[in-house]
Amino acid sequence: MENEAQEYLKKHKITEFLSHATESMVYTRPPRVNSYLIKMLKEMKEVRDSDENGQMPEHPNIKNMNAIALFRMLDPMGHGKVPASSLKEILDVYSLFDNENSQLYQLYVKDEDIYQDDFVARLNHDLKTNSCYWAVAATEE
Repeated sequence: MENEAQEYLKKHKITEFLSHATESMVYTRPPRVNSYLIKMLKEMKEVRDSDENGQMPEHPNIKNMNAIALFRMLDPMGHGKVPASSLKEILDVYSLFDNENSQLYQLYVKDEDIYQDDFVARLNHDLKTNSCYWAVAATEE
């Protein structure tokens, strides 16, 4: 029974969703928590069900500016590029290491320098497609 429950939580990324929701609420501190969560769920559903191909909800906790800040921490001297080896920790933190679907992981494997715009775009893509916000999509039960 416990294994079935764990599989269910993993399949639907429920634990991940609750973690994202909690982080987002701590960061934004909405005055009306229930309304905030309802809005978050509605936005997820609207984007998931939209006819526009490729549209994905923004990751709840990593916005473009955050991704740029992460890149700048990897590139403190401002060279505009970083070696692929510097991505290891970020890949680990976001559970993207050894994820064959991760665009950042693919760059890490190629061991090429990564430029800021490419890093931001690929991180955003990976977080959107691998997060709880895009977990069920077309295979929803």
